[in-house]
Amino acid sequence: MWAVPFLMVPVGPAGPLVMLPVTTLLLGAAPDHRTGVASGVFNISRQVGGVLILAVFEAPLAQQPGS
Repeated sequence: MWAVPFLMVPVGPAGPLVMLPVTTLLLGAAPDHRTGVASGVFNISRQVGGVLILAVFEAPLAQQPGS
């Protein structure tokens, strides 16, 4: 379980570096009249993904005895 924080360290700096190109790609591929919808769906999926990842990594930590 102690390896998880060390494996997640690269995610911190890599996340913001990847977000801009992915957003640009997504919004560039959407038709002009659907850009707002594409942006909304992208942000919702990003938020839901973040919550699910947090739940997946947090659940085993909460089940450890003595915590």
